[in-house]
Amino acid sequence: MAGIGAMIAAALLKEVVQQIGSLVGGQIKLQQSLDKDLKEMKMTLESIEALLKDAEHANTNNSMRLWLSRLRDAMYGIADMIDDFEAEATRKFSIKKLCKMGPKFTLANKMKMMREELQGITHQYREFMLVPGTNADELKFIQMRETYSTIEDSIIGRAEEENKIWVSLSENTVQDLVVLAMHGIGGLGKTTLAKMIYNNNTKFEEYVRVWIYVSETFDLNKIGNSLISQLSQNESTYTETQMIHRSLAQLLANKKILIVLDDLWAEDDSQLDSLVAMLKVGKGSKVVVIATTRNEEIARKISTIPSHELASLTDEMCWTIIKQKSGFESRDDKEQLKDIGEAIAAKCGGVALAAQSIGPILETMTYNQWKKVKDSDIWKESSSSSDPKDKAATRVLASLKLSYTFMPRYLKLCFAYWAIFPKGYKICKGDLIHQWISLSFIGATPTFTAWELGEMYITQLLKLSFLQHLKVFV
Repeated sequence: MAGIGAMIAAALLKEVVQQIGSLVGGQIKLQQSLDKDLKEMKMTLESIEALLKDAEHANTNNSMRLWLSRLRDAMYGIADMIDDFEAEATRKFSIKKLCKMGPKFTLANKMKMMREELQGITHQYREFMLVPGTNADELKFIQMRETYSTIEDSIIGRAEEENKIWVSLSENTVQDLVVLAMHGIGGLGKTTLAKMIYNNNTKFEEYVRVWIYVSETFDLNKIGNSLISQLSQNESTYTETQMIHRSLAQLLANKKILIVLDDLWAEDDSQLDSLVAMLKVGKGSKVVVIATTRNEEIARKISTIPSHELASLTDEMCWTIIKQKSGFESRDDKEQLKDIGEAIAAKCGGVALAAQSIGPILETMTYNQWKKVKDSDIWKESSSSSDPKDKAATRVLASLKLSYTFMPRYLKLCFAYWAIFPKGYKICKGDLIHQWISLSFIGATPTFTAWELGEMYITQLLKLSFLQHLKVFV
Protein backbone atom coordinates (compact mmCIF):
# COMPACT_ATOMS: atom_id res chain seq x y z
CA MET A 1 0.00 0.00 0.00
CA ALA A 2 1.18 3.49 -0.77
CA GLY A 3 -0.65 4.38 2.44
CA ILE A 4 0.62 7.31 4.44
CA GLY A 5 2.75 8.72 1.62
CA ALA A 6 -0.27 9.04 -0.66
CA MET A 7 -2.38 10.54 2.12
CA ILE A 8 0.20 13.20 2.97
CA ALA A 9 0.51 14.13 -0.68
CA ALA A 10 -3.29 14.22 -0.94
CA ALA A 11 -3.54 16.52 2.07
CA LEU A 12 -1.01 18.92 0.57
CA LEU A 13 -2.74 18.81 -2.79
CA LYS A 14 -6.11 19.52 -1.23
CA GLU A 15 -4.70 22.54 0.56
CA VAL A 16 -3.13 23.89 -2.66
CA VAL A 17 -6.37 23.43 -4.61
CA GLN A 18 -8.21 25.38 -1.92
CA GLN A 19 -5.58 28.13 -2.09
CA ILE A 20 -5.99 28.47 -5.85
CA GLY A 21 -9.78 28.35 -5.55
CA SER A 22 -9.80 31.17 -3.02
CA LEU A 23 -7.41 33.17 -5.18
CA VAL A 24 -9.54 32.77 -8.31
CA GLY A 25 -12.74 33.64 -6.50
CA GLY A 26 -11.17 36.10 -4.07
CA GLN A 27 -11.05 39.82 -3.74
CA ILE A 28 -7.80 40.30 -5.65
CA LYS A 29 -8.62 41.31 -9.20
CA LEU A 30 -6.64 39.18 -11.65
CA GLN A 31 -5.72 39.74 -15.27
CA GLN A 32 -7.70 37.53 -17.63
CA SER A 33 -4.64 35.51 -18.68
CA LEU A 34 -3.59 35.02 -15.06
CA ASP A 35 -7.07 33.95 -14.09
CA LYS A 36 -7.04 31.42 -16.93
CA ASP A 37 -3.62 30.07 -15.87
CA LEU A 38 -4.84 29.56 -12.30
CA LYS A 39 -7.98 27.77 -13.44
CA GLU A 40 -5.93 25.45 -15.67
CA MET A 41 -3.60 24.76 -12.77
CA LYS A 42 -6.58 23.94 -10.58
CA MET A 43 -7.97 21.51 -13.19
CA THR A 44 -4.59 19.79 -13.46
CA LEU A 45 -4.38 19.38 -9.69
CA GLU A 46 -7.91 17.99 -9.50
CA SER A 47 -6.94 15.35 -12.06
CA ILE A 48 -3.89 14.39 -10.00
CA GLU A 49 -6.10 14.23 -6.91
CA ALA A 50 -8.08 11.48 -8.64
CA LEU A 51 -4.83 9.61 -9.38
CA LEU A 52 -3.87 9.88 -5.71
CA LYS A 53 -7.06 8.11 -4.68
CA ASP A 54 -5.97 5.26 -6.95
CA ALA A 55 -2.39 5.41 -5.70
CA GLU A 56 -3.55 4.79 -2.15
CA HIS A 57 -4.62 1.29 -3.20
CA ALA A 58 -1.59 0.53 -5.38
CA ASN A 59 1.30 -1.67 -4.26
CA THR A 60 4.23 0.05 -2.57
CA ASN A 61 7.41 -0.03 -4.62
CA ASN A 62 10.36 2.24 -5.38
CA SER A 63 8.62 3.82 -8.36
CA MET A 64 5.57 4.67 -6.29
CA ARG A 65 7.66 6.17 -3.48
CA LEU A 66 9.64 8.24 -5.99
CA TRP A 67 6.44 9.44 -7.65
CA LEU A 68 4.90 10.47 -4.34
CA SER A 69 8.09 12.24 -3.30
CA ARG A 70 8.15 14.29 -6.50
CA LEU A 71 4.47 15.08 -6.16
CA ARG A 72 4.95 16.33 -2.60
CA ASP A 73 7.86 18.53 -3.69
CA ALA A 74 5.72 19.98 -6.48
CA MET A 75 2.90 20.72 -4.04
CA TYR A 76 5.26 22.60 -1.74
CA GLY A 77 6.58 24.56 -4.71
CA ILE A 78 3.10 25.60 -5.86
CA ALA A 79 2.08 26.52 -2.31
CA ASP A 80 5.18 28.71 -1.94
CA MET A 81 4.48 30.37 -5.28
CA ILE A 82 0.92 31.24 -4.28
CA ASP A 83 2.04 32.46 -0.85
CA ASP A 84 4.58 34.77 -2.50
CA PHE A 85 1.95 36.09 -4.89
CA GLU A 86 -0.56 36.77 -2.11
CA ALA A 87 2.12 38.43 0.04
CA GLU A 88 3.05 40.78 -2.79
CA ALA A 89 -0.60 41.50 -3.56
CA THR A 90 -1.36 42.41 0.04
CA ARG A 91 1.50 44.90 -0.05
CA LYS A 92 -0.49 46.61 -2.79
CA PHE A 93 1.80 45.87 -5.69
CA SER A 94 -0.12 45.93 -8.92
CA ILE A 95 -0.73 42.68 -10.75
CA LYS A 96 0.79 44.30 -13.79
CA LYS A 97 4.01 44.99 -11.90
CA LEU A 98 4.11 41.46 -10.59
CA CYS A 99 3.91 40.08 -14.10
CA LYS A 100 6.84 42.24 -15.31
CA MET A 101 9.51 40.91 -12.94
CA GLY A 102 11.36 39.26 -15.82
CA PRO A 103 10.56 36.30 -18.06
CA LYS A 104 12.09 33.74 -15.69
CA PHE A 105 10.40 35.07 -12.60
CA THR A 106 6.91 36.07 -13.68
CA LEU A 107 4.00 34.31 -12.05
CA ALA A 108 2.76 33.19 -15.47
CA ASN A 109 6.10 31.58 -16.31
CA LYS A 110 6.29 29.95 -12.91
CA MET A 111 2.84 28.45 -13.37
CA LYS A 112 3.74 27.21 -16.82
CA MET A 113 6.82 25.49 -15.43
CA MET A 114 4.74 24.01 -12.59
CA ARG A 115 2.09 22.71 -14.99
CA GLU A 116 4.76 21.08 -17.15
CA GLU A 117 6.26 19.48 -14.05
CA LEU A 118 2.83 18.19 -12.99
CA GLN A 119 2.19 16.82 -16.48
CA GLY A 120 5.53 15.00 -16.26
CA ILE A 121 4.58 13.56 -12.87
CA THR A 122 1.23 12.42 -14.27
CA HIS A 123 2.96 10.85 -17.29
CA GLN A 124 5.38 9.09 -14.93
CA TYR A 125 2.47 7.57 -13.03
CA ARG A 126 1.22 5.90 -16.22
CA GLU A 127 4.68 5.12 -17.61
CA PHE A 128 5.68 3.13 -14.53
CA MET A 129 2.35 1.32 -14.72
CA LEU A 130 1.29 2.25 -11.21
CA VAL A 131 -1.90 0.34 -11.78
CA PRO A 132 -4.80 1.95 -9.94
CA GLY A 133 -6.80 -0.17 -7.58
CA THR A 134 -10.50 -0.05 -7.11
CA ASN A 135 -12.25 1.93 -4.45
CA ALA A 136 -15.52 0.09 -4.93
CA ASP A 137 -14.96 -1.75 -1.68
CA GLU A 138 -13.95 1.33 0.29
CA LEU A 139 -16.18 1.74 3.30
CA LYS A 140 -18.52 4.70 3.11
CA PHE A 141 -18.99 7.02 6.05
CA ILE A 142 -21.94 5.91 8.10
CA GLN A 143 -23.14 8.03 10.96
CA MET A 144 -23.06 6.18 14.26
CA ARG A 145 -26.46 4.91 15.32
CA GLU A 146 -25.81 6.07 18.85
CA THR A 147 -23.28 8.13 20.73
CA TYR A 148 -20.32 6.50 22.45
CA SER A 149 -21.23 4.78 25.72
CA THR A 150 -18.88 4.54 28.68
CA ILE A 151 -20.29 1.08 29.47
CA GLU A 152 -17.80 -1.38 27.99
CA ASP A 153 -18.79 -4.64 26.37
CA SER A 154 -18.57 -7.70 28.56
CA ILE A 155 -15.08 -9.20 28.69
CA ILE A 156 -14.86 -12.53 26.90
CA GLY A 157 -12.89 -15.47 28.27
CA ARG A 158 -11.05 -13.92 31.22
CA ALA A 159 -13.25 -14.79 34.22
CA GLU A 160 -11.28 -17.97 34.93
CA GLU A 161 -7.98 -16.09 34.64
CA GLU A 162 -9.26 -13.45 37.05
CA ASN A 163 -10.21 -16.10 39.60
CA LYS A 164 -6.71 -17.60 39.39
CA ILE A 165 -5.22 -14.19 40.16
CA TRP A 166 -7.53 -13.74 43.17
CA VAL A 167 -6.59 -17.16 44.56
CA SER A 168 -2.88 -16.42 44.16
CA LEU A 169 -3.21 -13.03 45.89
CA SER A 170 -5.39 -14.30 48.73
CA GLU A 171 -2.83 -16.98 49.61
CA ASN A 172 -0.20 -14.29 50.21
CA THR A 173 -2.07 -11.65 52.18
CA VAL A 174 0.38 -11.72 55.10
CA GLN A 175 3.15 -10.04 53.09
CA ASP A 176 3.64 -6.27 53.31
CA LEU A 177 4.42 -6.11 49.59
CA VAL A 178 2.93 -8.54 47.09
CA VAL A 179 3.93 -8.26 43.44
CA LEU A 180 2.24 -10.41 40.81
CA ALA A 181 3.23 -9.92 37.18
CA MET A 182 1.14 -11.10 34.24
CA HIS A 183 3.04 -11.73 31.03
CA GLY A 184 2.14 -12.55 27.44
CA ILE A 185 2.38 -11.16 23.92
CA GLY A 186 0.96 -7.76 23.05
CA GLY A 187 -2.77 -7.74 22.42
CA LEU A 188 -3.49 -10.88 24.41
CA GLY A 189 -5.50 -9.03 27.06
CA LYS A 190 -3.09 -8.34 29.93
CA THR A 191 -4.26 -4.75 30.39
CA THR A 192 -7.90 -5.81 30.14
CA LEU A 193 -7.43 -8.39 32.90
CA ALA A 194 -5.61 -5.80 35.01
CA LYS A 195 -8.59 -3.46 34.57
CA MET A 196 -10.96 -6.19 35.75
CA ILE A 197 -8.94 -6.61 38.94
CA TYR A 198 -8.43 -2.88 39.42
CA ASN A 199 -12.13 -2.12 39.11
CA ASN A 200 -13.33 -4.90 41.41
CA ASN A 201 -14.80 -2.84 44.25
CA THR A 202 -15.54 -5.92 46.35
CA LYS A 203 -12.08 -7.46 46.48
CA PHE A 204 -10.19 -4.20 47.05
CA GLU A 205 -12.89 -2.21 48.82
CA GLU A 206 -10.51 -0.89 51.50
CA TYR A 207 -7.65 -0.18 49.12
CA VAL A 208 -6.60 3.09 47.55
CA ARG A 209 -6.02 2.35 43.87
CA VAL A 210 -3.34 3.76 41.56
CA TRP A 211 -2.86 3.05 37.85
CA ILE A 212 0.54 3.80 36.28
CA TYR A 213 1.40 3.31 32.62
CA VAL A 214 5.13 2.55 32.51
CA SER A 215 5.88 1.98 28.78
CA GLU A 216 9.15 0.90 27.18
CA THR A 217 11.13 3.77 28.71
CA PHE A 218 11.71 2.88 32.34
CA ASP A 219 11.89 6.06 34.44
CA LEU A 220 11.85 5.41 38.18
CA ASN A 221 11.34 9.07 39.08
CA LYS A 222 8.41 9.29 36.67
CA ILE A 223 6.81 6.23 38.27
CA GLY A 224 7.39 7.63 41.74
CA ASN A 225 5.99 11.07 40.86
CA SER A 226 2.94 9.49 39.24
CA LEU A 227 2.33 7.48 42.40
CA ILE A 228 2.70 10.58 44.59
CA SER A 229 0.43 12.67 42.34
CA GLN A 230 -2.39 10.13 42.43
CA LEU A 231 -2.15 9.50 46.17
CA SER A 232 -1.90 13.16 47.15
CA GLN A 233 -4.12 14.60 44.39
CA ASN A 234 -1.35 17.17 43.75
CA GLU A 235 1.09 17.30 40.86
CA SER A 236 4.51 15.96 41.84
CA THR A 237 7.69 16.86 39.94
CA TYR A 238 10.51 15.70 42.19
CA THR A 239 13.83 15.19 40.42
CA GLU A 240 15.69 13.45 43.27
CA THR A 241 14.97 9.86 44.28
CA GLN A 242 15.50 10.72 47.96
CA MET A 243 12.69 13.29 47.88
CA ILE A 244 10.39 10.79 46.18
CA HIS A 245 11.11 8.16 48.84
CA ARG A 246 10.50 10.66 51.63
CA SER A 247 7.15 11.72 50.18
CA LEU A 248 6.06 8.13 49.53
CA ALA A 249 7.03 7.09 53.06
CA GLN A 250 4.41 9.52 54.37
CA LEU A 251 1.74 8.73 51.76
CA LEU A 252 2.07 4.94 52.00
CA ALA A 253 2.35 4.68 55.77
CA ASN A 254 -0.40 2.54 57.34
CA LYS A 255 -2.30 2.43 54.04
CA LYS A 256 -3.67 -0.36 51.89
CA ILE A 257 -2.68 0.38 48.29
CA LEU A 258 -3.36 -1.42 45.02
CA ILE A 259 -0.95 -0.39 42.28
CA VAL A 260 -1.17 -1.46 38.65
CA LEU A 261 2.04 -1.06 36.64
CA ASP A 262 0.86 -1.44 33.07
CA ASP A 263 3.30 -2.36 30.28
CA LEU A 264 6.38 -2.71 32.47
CA TRP A 265 9.79 -2.75 30.82
CA ALA A 266 13.26 -2.62 32.38
CA GLU A 267 16.76 -2.91 30.95
CA ASP A 268 18.37 -4.64 33.93
CA ASP A 269 17.72 -6.13 37.35
CA SER A 270 18.91 -3.02 39.19
CA GLN A 271 15.96 -1.01 37.82
CA LEU A 272 13.50 -3.63 39.08
CA ASP A 273 15.27 -3.77 42.46
CA SER A 274 15.03 0.03 42.77
CA LEU A 275 11.34 -0.08 41.92
CA VAL A 276 10.58 -2.71 44.57
CA ALA A 277 12.62 -0.78 47.15
CA MET A 278 10.63 2.39 46.42
CA LEU A 279 7.35 0.55 47.04
CA LYS A 280 8.55 -0.73 50.44
CA VAL A 281 9.18 2.64 52.07
CA GLY A 282 5.81 2.97 53.84
CA LYS A 283 5.78 1.64 57.42
CA GLY A 284 2.76 -0.45 58.31
CA SER A 285 1.54 -0.36 54.71
CA LYS A 286 -0.03 -3.16 52.72
CA VAL A 287 0.88 -2.81 49.04
CA VAL A 288 -0.41 -5.08 46.30
CA VAL A 289 1.15 -4.61 42.87
CA ILE A 290 -0.24 -6.03 39.63
CA ALA A 291 2.26 -5.62 36.77
CA THR A 292 1.71 -6.39 33.11
CA THR A 293 4.62 -7.06 30.78
CA ARG A 294 5.40 -8.82 27.52
CA ASN A 295 8.73 -10.03 28.91
CA GLU A 296 8.56 -13.30 30.81
CA GLU A 297 11.96 -12.71 32.42
CA ILE A 298 10.85 -9.34 33.82
CA ALA A 299 7.67 -10.94 35.15
CA ARG A 300 9.64 -13.67 36.92
CA LYS A 301 12.17 -11.27 38.45
CA ILE A 302 9.78 -8.67 39.84
CA SER A 303 7.11 -11.04 41.17
CA THR A 304 7.21 -11.92 44.85
CA ILE A 305 4.77 -14.76 44.16
CA PRO A 306 4.59 -16.97 41.04
CA SER A 307 4.01 -14.87 37.92
CA HIS A 308 1.04 -15.56 35.67
CA GLU A 309 1.23 -16.31 31.94
CA LEU A 310 -1.94 -15.24 30.17
CA ALA A 311 -3.51 -17.96 28.06
CA SER A 312 -4.70 -17.43 24.50
CA LEU A 313 -8.41 -17.28 23.79
CA THR A 314 -10.11 -20.13 22.01
CA ASP A 315 -11.32 -19.69 18.42
CA GLU A 316 -14.87 -19.74 19.75
CA MET A 317 -14.08 -16.86 22.13
CA CYS A 318 -12.55 -14.85 19.27
CA TRP A 319 -15.68 -15.50 17.20
CA THR A 320 -17.83 -14.28 20.09
CA ILE A 321 -15.81 -11.04 20.20
CA ILE A 322 -16.10 -10.57 16.44
CA LYS A 323 -19.85 -11.12 16.57
CA GLN A 324 -20.13 -8.64 19.40
CA LYS A 325 -18.02 -5.98 17.67
CA SER A 326 -19.54 -6.42 14.20
CA GLY A 327 -23.22 -6.43 15.16
CA PHE A 328 -23.44 -9.90 13.66
CA GLU A 329 -26.68 -10.97 15.33
CA SER A 330 -28.63 -8.08 13.79
CA ARG A 331 -27.61 -8.93 10.21
CA ASP A 332 -30.06 -10.49 7.78
CA ASP A 333 -27.30 -12.53 6.12
CA LYS A 334 -25.74 -13.92 9.30
CA GLU A 335 -26.36 -17.53 8.31
CA GLN A 336 -24.35 -17.07 5.11
CA LEU A 337 -21.58 -15.27 6.99
CA LYS A 338 -21.24 -17.70 9.90
CA ASP A 339 -18.66 -20.03 8.33
CA ILE A 340 -16.62 -17.15 6.96
CA GLY A 341 -16.70 -15.40 10.33
CA GLU A 342 -15.55 -18.51 12.16
CA ALA A 343 -12.67 -18.87 9.70
CA ILE A 344 -11.65 -15.25 10.33
CA ALA A 345 -11.84 -15.87 14.09
CA ALA A 346 -9.49 -18.85 13.73
CA LYS A 347 -6.99 -16.62 11.94
CA CYS A 348 -6.91 -14.32 14.99
CA GLY A 349 -4.84 -16.98 16.75
CA GLY A 350 -6.47 -16.58 20.16
CA VAL A 351 -5.39 -12.92 20.43
CA ALA A 352 -8.12 -10.67 21.84
CA LEU A 353 -6.89 -7.47 20.14
CA ALA A 354 -6.90 -9.17 16.74
CA ALA A 355 -10.57 -10.07 17.15
CA GLN A 356 -11.45 -6.67 18.63
CA SER A 357 -9.86 -4.74 15.78
CA ILE A 358 -11.19 -6.88 12.94
CA GLY A 359 -14.78 -7.00 14.25
CA PRO A 360 -15.77 -3.35 13.69
CA ILE A 361 -14.56 -3.25 10.08
CA LEU A 362 -16.82 -6.19 9.25
CA GLU A 363 -19.93 -4.37 10.49
CA THR A 364 -20.66 -2.49 7.26
CA MET A 365 -19.12 -5.03 4.88
CA THR A 366 -20.94 -7.18 2.36
CA TYR A 367 -20.67 -10.95 2.00
CA ASN A 368 -17.97 -10.59 -0.69
CA GLN A 369 -15.98 -8.21 1.49
CA TRP A 370 -16.07 -10.67 4.39
CA LYS A 371 -14.60 -13.25 2.00
CA LYS A 372 -11.86 -10.81 0.98
CA VAL A 373 -10.90 -10.31 4.62
CA LYS A 374 -10.81 -14.07 5.18
CA ASP A 375 -8.71 -14.74 2.07
CA SER A 376 -6.39 -11.73 2.41
CA ASP A 377 -2.69 -12.41 1.86
CA ILE A 378 -1.97 -10.33 4.96
CA TRP A 379 -2.86 -13.32 7.14
CA LYS A 380 -0.13 -15.37 5.46
CA GLU A 381 2.52 -13.18 7.05
CA SER A 382 1.56 -14.64 10.43
CA SER A 383 1.93 -18.25 9.27
CA SER A 384 5.63 -18.20 8.38
CA SER A 385 7.02 -18.39 11.93
CA SER A 386 7.40 -21.70 13.73
CA ASP A 387 7.37 -20.03 17.15
CA PRO A 388 3.77 -19.94 18.47
CA LYS A 389 4.42 -16.65 20.29
CA ASP A 390 5.86 -14.99 17.19
CA LYS A 391 2.98 -16.33 15.14
CA ALA A 392 0.41 -14.98 17.60
CA ALA A 393 2.12 -11.58 17.67
CA THR A 394 2.04 -11.31 13.88
CA ARG A 395 -1.67 -12.19 13.94
CA VAL A 396 -2.23 -8.96 15.87
CA LEU A 397 -0.27 -6.98 13.28
CA ALA A 398 -2.15 -8.70 10.46
CA SER A 399 -5.54 -7.84 11.95
CA LEU A 400 -4.54 -4.23 12.60
CA LYS A 401 -3.15 -3.94 9.08
CA LEU A 402 -6.41 -5.27 7.66
CA SER A 403 -8.37 -2.84 9.81
CA TYR A 404 -6.21 -0.03 8.46
CA THR A 405 -6.47 -1.29 4.86
CA PHE A 406 -10.26 -1.22 4.93
CA MET A 407 -10.44 1.96 6.97
CA PRO A 408 -12.19 4.82 5.14
CA ARG A 409 -9.75 7.13 3.41
CA TYR A 410 -10.80 10.20 5.38
CA LEU A 411 -10.11 8.32 8.63
CA LYS A 412 -6.68 7.02 7.56
CA LEU A 413 -5.23 10.50 7.33
CA CYS A 414 -6.45 11.44 10.80
CA PHE A 415 -5.06 8.22 12.23
CA ALA A 416 -1.73 8.56 10.39
CA TYR A 417 -1.25 11.89 12.17
CA TRP A 418 -0.63 9.91 15.37
CA ALA A 419 2.70 8.77 13.91
CA ILE A 420 4.25 12.05 15.15
CA PHE A 421 3.48 11.17 18.79
CA PRO A 422 5.41 8.67 20.97
CA LYS A 423 3.81 5.47 22.21
CA GLY A 424 1.48 6.02 25.15
CA TYR A 425 1.09 9.73 24.41
CA LYS A 426 -1.90 11.38 26.08
CA ILE A 427 -3.83 14.15 24.35
CA CYS A 428 -7.07 15.95 25.09
CA LYS A 429 -9.78 15.09 22.58
CA GLY A 430 -10.48 18.76 21.92
CA ASP A 431 -6.81 19.50 21.22
CA LEU A 432 -6.63 16.61 18.76
CA ILE A 433 -9.71 17.79 16.84
CA HIS A 434 -8.35 21.36 16.72
CA GLN A 435 -5.09 20.04 15.23
CA TRP A 436 -6.92 17.94 12.62
CA ILE A 437 -8.97 20.96 11.59
CA SER A 438 -5.98 23.33 11.47
CA LEU A 439 -4.15 20.87 9.20
CA SER A 440 -7.21 20.68 6.91
CA PHE A 441 -7.64 16.98 7.62
CA ILE A 442 -11.26 17.77 8.43
CA GLY A 443 -13.57 20.25 6.73
CA ALA A 444 -17.20 21.14 7.26
CA THR A 445 -19.83 19.48 5.06
CA PRO A 446 -23.42 20.56 4.34
CA THR A 447 -24.51 18.11 7.04
CA PHE A 448 -21.84 18.34 9.75
CA THR A 449 -19.47 20.95 11.15
CA ALA A 450 -15.76 20.15 11.18
CA TRP A 451 -15.95 19.69 14.95
CA GLU A 452 -18.85 17.23 14.71
CA LEU A 453 -16.90 15.21 12.14
CA GLY A 454 -13.88 15.20 14.46
CA GLU A 455 -16.03 13.78 17.25
CA MET A 456 -17.32 11.06 14.92
CA TYR A 457 -13.81 10.20 13.69
CA ILE A 458 -12.57 9.74 17.26
CA THR A 459 -15.55 7.52 18.02
CA GLN A 460 -14.72 5.36 15.01
CA LEU A 461 -11.03 5.09 15.94
CA LEU A 462 -12.01 4.09 19.47
CA LYS A 463 -14.32 1.47 18.08
CA LEU A 464 -11.52 0.08 15.90
CA SER A 465 -9.19 -0.12 18.95
CA PHE A 466 -6.76 2.37 17.38
CA LEU A 467 -7.32 4.88 20.20
CA GLN A 468 -8.09 4.32 23.86
CA HIS A 469 -9.81 6.42 26.51
CA LEU A 470 -7.45 7.47 29.28
CA LYS A 471 -10.09 7.65 32.02
CA VAL A 472 -11.47 4.14 32.04
CA PHE A 473 -11.12 3.39 35.72
CA VAL A 474 -13.48 4.02 38.59
